[in-house]
Amino acid sequence: MPKLITQVGCPYCGSSCDDIEVLVSDDNKKILEVHNACIIGTNLFMHANDPTRPKLPRMRQADGSMKEITYP
Repeated sequence: MPKLITQVGCPYCGSSCDDIEVLVSDDNKKILEVHNACIIGTNLFMHANDPTRPKLPRMRQADGSMKEITYP
């Protein structure tokens, strides 16, 4: 059963919204819904689920491409 987390603070602007509600999956690994946030705040929370987002630091190469930096 998904869990509703209340009184979440928004990481975006200086308005300090702290009444955001986030519905997360059973395993707490995916955000399903965001309530009481503006469109920018909602997009920030939902971006965590995007499979195409970078998960490792990247460095621009001389040819203009980006290479992920891996750590040992």
